[in-house]
Amino acid sequence: MGVRQTHRRFPRAYDDTFRSLLSTAAALLLTAGGVTILALTGAANPTDLLGSAARLLSVLCVFWTLFAVIYLSWTHVQFARCPRGELRRIADVQHHRRPSGAELLLGFGSTGTGTVSAALIALIGALGSAVIGIGPHDVGRVVIVLLTVASSWATMVYAFALRYLRLDAAGERISFDIDEAPGFEDFLSMSVLVSSVGALSAGTPRTGTALRAVRAHTLFAFVFNAFLVAMTVSLVVGLVTG
Repeated sequence: MGVRQTHRRFPRAYDDTFRSLLSTAAALLLTAGGVTILALTGAANPTDLLGSAARLLSVLCVFWTLFAVIYLSWTHVQFARCPRGELRRIADVQHHRRPSGAELLLGFGSTGTGTVSAALIALIGALGSAVIGIGPHDVGRVVIVLLTVASSWATMVYAFALRYLRLDAAGERISFDIDEAPGFEDFLSMSVLVSSVGALSAGTPRTGTALRAVRAHTLFAFVFNAFLVAMTVSLVVGLVTG
């Protein structure tokens, strides 16, 4: 079944590509407006290469943070308010549909739904600031990098929450110790626990496919928490000692 046909089976607001593209456009407009205001209020020295690199890095981090806030807020409201029966029907359709080219380009629709892209942005922000250097007047840039890493971590959480929801709706069972059918918040709680401590107390995979998704999530979370968070801490330490 083609992408155009599957869109007819659920509202576009539930489509990852649709939400991500509109969120990207909104984040770009907000970021461009902020950059324009800064350009009008202060002239930058074109020969200051490090300063230009720091500003470019800050713009990237601001854009990503705005995108994550818009996209994740929209995703949470859309899926959390959906009736559970309808939510499972939509999730089942989304699990079996073929990812579009935009989804593959953005990292959505795969096992790590958007997680690789999110981790890459966080890595660029943290590593770029470490290379450029942190001085006593760079508190704002450190805060922006911290927000970028936090946004990337939240993107990972929501990405796998959607993954678990769609797997369970498609028959790859994930059981919860509750009487009613699990809702989006239950899969989100499971994703938070796996992302933070690797715990499975919220939900238990009952099939091999679901278990492999949890293993992939655990690996992503371990690398993210061990490497990127450690780099961010080093930035804060560098700011304090600087």
